Amino acid sequence: EPPAGEVKLVISQIYLGGTSAESESYDHTYVEIFNAGAAEVNLKGYALLYANKKGEQGTITRLSDYDACANDGCKIGAGHYFLMQIKTTHSGEGISSLSFDVDLGGAPNIGQSGTFAIVDGGETLDALNDCAAVKSAAIDMVGLGSDNTCSEHPATGITAQDGNRGTKVYMRKGAGCTDTDNDSADFEVANPEPRNLSS
Repeated sequence: EPPAGEVKLVISQIYLGGTSAESESYDHTYVEIFNAGAAEVNLKGYALLYANKKGEQGTITRLSDYDACANDGCKIGAGHYFLMQIKTTHSGEGISSLSFDVDLGGAPNIGQSGTFAIVDGGETLDALNDCAAVKSAAIDMVGLGSDNTCSEHPATGITAQDGNRGTKVYMRKGAGCTDTDNDSADFEVANPEPRNLSS
């Protein structure tokens, strides 16, 4: 367990959505964060970075830009989760809505592969213009896709989630606690289980 006061945030779940309403579980893509540390963290000071599989051409989404976080509503306690709703997928019978903590309104525009990272909200894209810079700045990062060359170690090795990407997620093992800095060992493809601050 990290020492008291040490920030230990990890990306615990990623849902990329499907290609049609018939292959969809939720009406938005999402990224879930888990606080694996021993102290509460105010996410207002952090951002979600999404870049391509080489860690380039990234976008930074600062949580402080959203009212829910700007007003200190994004404090995540030790052992708790935080759910970020991102991009609309499909709607219809059998497709569930998310009980999200913050709606990022479509940003970033995520694809089926790429690199996600939690970074300090003060970081700039000019400073994070390649994989080495992203790795250096990342509090946690996850590389998706068998051809991903920007991850903590090997990438997850699963590009299209065996054709079931709308009904499956990338899930960090151990309820978010498994973190060996090896994406392919730390994550598995599982059924969606979006968890929020109330979980």
